[in-house]
Amino acid sequence: MDELNDIDFGSVGTQSLTPEQKKSLTTKKPRVNTQGNKPSAKKKVNVPSHVKFGDGDDLPNQMIAMVERSSIMPGLSEFWEGVLFGDGLRLYQKTTVNGKRKIVEFEDAEVEEWLEDSRAEEALIEVLPDYFATGNGFIQLLWNKGGKIYLFKHNEVTECRVSPFDNQGLSKYVVVDPHFSQYVTSDTINISEEVPAVERIEVPNLITNKEAAEKEKRGIIHIKRKKAGKRYYGLPVWWSEETLKALNISYEIFTFKEKNLKNSLNIKYHIKVWKNFFKDKFGHQTDEEELKKKKRDFVKQIHENLTKPENAGKAFWSEFVYDQSTKQPLSGIIIDKIDSNLNDDAYSKSIDQITAILAMATNTNPGLADLIVAGKLGGDTGSAVRESYNVTGKTKTKISRKLLLAPINWALKYNFPELKNVFVDFASFELTTTDQSKTGVKESNPTVNQDATATQQG
Repeated sequence: MDELNDIDFGSVGTQSLTPEQKKSLTTKKPRVNTQGNKPSAKKKVNVPSHVKFGDGDDLPNQMIAMVERSSIMPGLSEFWEGVLFGDGLRLYQKTTVNGKRKIVEFEDAEVEEWLEDSRAEEALIEVLPDYFATGNGFIQLLWNKGGKIYLFKHNEVTECRVSPFDNQGLSKYVVVDPHFSQYVTSDTINISEEVPAVERIEVPNLITNKEAAEKEKRGIIHIKRKKAGKRYYGLPVWWSEETLKALNISYEIFTFKEKNLKNSLNIKYHIKVWKNFFKDKFGHQTDEEELKKKKRDFVKQIHENLTKPENAGKAFWSEFVYDQSTKQPLSGIIIDKIDSNLNDDAYSKSIDQITAILAMATNTNPGLADLIVAGKLGGDTGSAVRESYNVTGKTKTKISRKLLLAPINWALKYNFPELKNVFVDFASFELTTTDQSKTGVKESNPTVNQDATATQQG
């Protein structure tokens, strides 16, 4: 993972097509021609152009690797996936009662059955980790023969790229390929025996290319968390040079601890052997090669008895005699013990700082996400944690929820145009005291709370 230290932060959203890249497509790893026939050496195949995601076109892969190798980030990802998903999908309707605008729950058996059969919730659950790790997500919508959207399909963020803007300033396609970042891209490639057929397709962007999507009976909606100056791809909320350094330092600290533990046990003793020990012990008549073998066996015996963590506490023995004049033991072997001081207090403070940085970078209250800071689990009282969770749900989820729900609400309006002001949202709940609710949880939907925590879809 050393390559994670060399990420270029200015590369997101740069176009992939340089003059050199337009000449040919080169692969880092050969891939099998799935068609089973030999392509012509001079045959040209049009390959959809796309915008690179990072200088090496593998930035999402690196982001995901950073999250996965951290001991803190996977828990934060799961926490925010749970906060955003809430209590699952629910239908709501904007209405006016006595001149006041309200949002109320909406019930429709046909729509509810469609949401379940189309795997709407499953697609969202699958895209949430992509969104936390990379700030992007891709959901594909598929049409049935009757002209209705019948299925939501999650496409892996590592396998999707967007097409460059056209003369109208629109990116009209999502390019899908399971092998992105394994080769340099171009408009056209020369197919040969060394470069097998490319498994790459263009799928219309449903927002900017609706007619093409209807014609192909499929389209993709690109979910992205916009960051200033980045035109094509989003970035996660936690993404910064400081956070990257914190993650790398955290990884190095635990790597150091691991090596320190193993190596401290391996050099716990300094064993000195007198130069003529083996000659004196086994006699001057012993063959030189035999003496070397006995020396190797002796060293092996020491390693088997004194090294490796699983051998901790084992002993090693050697023979000695007493000097008659001094009454002191004489031996051809001297064993000096080396103190193993594994005091890591200095790094404990660094780990606390890193935990605090990651909590701030992800807008997370440590107490809510069960983070240990300064030796304590969180640091707030129960009432403070409850209030923090409720505030988080009301103020820090609306934008992300609206972005994530865009594919579902687009399809809802497309399939059921007769439904006015109806939209899908994640059902919310609030933490409360057990004297108000036996479970400590109460619903916070618009029918109970006119302050409506639901994400009002345009």
